[in-house]
Amino acid sequence: MKKLVAVTSLLLSSQLFAFESESVAEENYVIDDQWQWSITLSNTGFDDSVLKEGIDTSAIGFGVDLDYIDNNWITTFSADYLAYDDNNSFEQYVVGSGWQNKGDESTESSNASGVLLGVATGRMYFFGDNQDVAVIGQVGMSFMAYSERSISYCDDCYSEDIDVDGGLFLKAGIVKDTGSFNIGLHAKTYLSGDSMGTTFGISVGSSY
Repeated sequence: MKKLVAVTSLLLSSQLFAFESESVAEENYVIDDQWQWSITLSNTGFDDSVLKEGIDTSAIGFGVDLDYIDNNWITTFSADYLAYDDNNSFEQYVVGSGWQNKGDESTESSNASGVLLGVATGRMYFFGDNQDVAVIGQVGMSFMAYSERSISYCDDCYSEDIDVDGGLFLKAGIVKDTGSFNIGLHAKTYLSGDSMGTTFGISVGSSY
C-alpha cells in the first residue's frame, strides 16, 4: 500500500510539473537527434526481504547514463554499480598469481555489490526564460547483471549470490542546463522486482 501511494504521488507530481512547464515553455522549442551523457550518484532503498541475504536495506550507487533525445522524447540507457552494506562478509587466504604479485600471500575480506542495467523512455518538458530547465517523466525496466558477495580480483575464490532483482519502474527528474554542463535530480520507484524500492539520485553531464 505504501508503494502504491508513493507511485501515485510520483506520477501526480511529474504530471503537475509537466503541465506547468508546458504552459510556460515556447511551443516551438524542440530537441531533435541529440545525445547526452551523465554520471550519477544515488541511494537505492530495498525492502526488508534483503536482510535474509545479509545486506542492509539501502545501497550507494555510482552510475553512467546515456540519453538519446528526439522530438523531446528521451530514451535513457543506464548502468549502475551498487555497493551493498554487507553484514555477512567473510575472509579468505589467497595466494597471488599475477605478474605484479606472483606468490604473494594475504588474507582478503569480501565485499558485496551488484551491477544494475536499465533502459527507460519518456517525455521532456522545458520551461524558464531560456528553456534551460527540463522536467522528465519516464517508464523503464532494469535487471541485475550480477549481484554477489566475493573477494575482489580473485578468479577462483569463494563467492555467494545475493538475490536482488530489477523490474519495472517509474522515474521523474528535473535537469538544469548551465551552458557548460547539466545537473539534475531524479527519483525512481519500482512497480515490480524482488526487493527493489525507491532510488534518489543526483547527476552531472553534458550534451554531444
